[in-house]
Amino acid sequence: MNVWPPEANAIAAAVWVTLLTLLLVMLRLRRRAQAEYAARVSAQRLAALADTLQQLLAEISRARTPTAVIEACVPEFLQAVQAAAGAFVLVGDGGRSGEVLRDVGCDNPPTAPPFPLSAYPALEHVAARQVVAAFDAPAPVTDAPRVPALDLLASYRTSVAVPLVTGGRTAGILVLAFHGARNLAVDERDFLLSGGRRTAEALVRARAYETSERERAEADAFRARAHAEIRERQKAEAALRESETKYRALAARTSRLSQLSAALSQAISVGAVAAAIIRHGKVVLGASAGSVALLLPDRSRFEVLYSDERGEQAADAATFAAEAGLCATDVVATRQPVFVGSFADCQQRYWLSASIAATGGFASAAVLPLVVEDAAIGVLGSTSPRRCTSTTNTRPC
Repeated sequence: MNVWPPEANAIAAAVWVTLLTLLLVMLRLRRRAQAEYAARVSAQRLAALADTLQQLLAEISRARTPTAVIEACVPEFLQAVQAAAGAFVLVGDGGRSGEVLRDVGCDNPPTAPPFPLSAYPALEHVAARQVVAAFDAPAPVTDAPRVPALDLLASYRTSVAVPLVTGGRTAGILVLAFHGARNLAVDERDFLLSGGRRTAEALVRARAYETSERERAEADAFRARAHAEIRERQKAEAALRESETKYRALAARTSRLSQLSAALSQAISVGAVAAAIIRHGKVVLGASAGSVALLLPDRSRFEVLYSDERGEQAADAATFAAEAGLCATDVVATRQPVFVGSFADCQQRYWLSASIAATGGFASAAVLPLVVEDAAIGVLGSTSPRRCTSTTNTRPC
């Protein structure tokens, strides 16, 4: 029987110890490498989720309306967890009803009306507990309406519901579906909850912005209507003032005409009639002075019955020739009234009347024919020291 020498036994023991030491070191290095790889994979996944969360925040921060927020968030969530399909359920009525506003990967667009959350207990559970949970669609036990998009998502191998929470209230629920079996990691659940909170905040902010814009538009429309109504009222007030002015003028003129008629009815002679015409007629016409002249039978001269153009009554049987250049001559010939608005106008048209006006200090005049049986028998003249620029009325300014 061969026996190893002591030196050989020591060498063998040393070799075995070295091998065991190397094996332990290799196992430790392998575990460390696996741990480092797992940490690196986890860090990469966390970095990818953080980048996705930043992209989600950037997308929803640019949204101005709730519809834009929903359109922006659903694809980002699907891409982050590599889901095959999904749907956004808006929670309302104090957490008792929901409405599918957006779906991805479903056959038909979301056209279902609002439905009670009690029709889908998983959604009711998520809305109440505000946690990420599995989603299913058991057979209905009541006549509660069904939503085809949610039933389709529940038919996938794995489906989860993510609450969108803000201010302690569930504003919406995001349903995600996967083709294969899927167990969400802790960091993925944290991402879904964090992204859900940010989405809910953006949804509330967009609602507030939309409400403020609608109220601002209503305020602008109300302001425009108010301005239009104010303008209409101002027009009505101006029309009323104008109507009142016209009425007062008409009432004053009617009163003056009544006084003229009363004075004429009291006159019993030609001179008294002429005096009544001048005294009351010039008030009616708004003139400062006037005169009445009749044509003599030969129609070549005028007889002044009454005149106060020179501050006193004309002498009895005062006459003047019916010459060209006089307003009275033109009025008798045409049987039309003549209105002279200024002294310059009078000089151009009636030079003889202009010299009389210069002597009396008159600037404008109106001469009316006295017509009996289609024949002019005289004239009624009224003068004023003021210039007149209007000839649309019978007042000599």
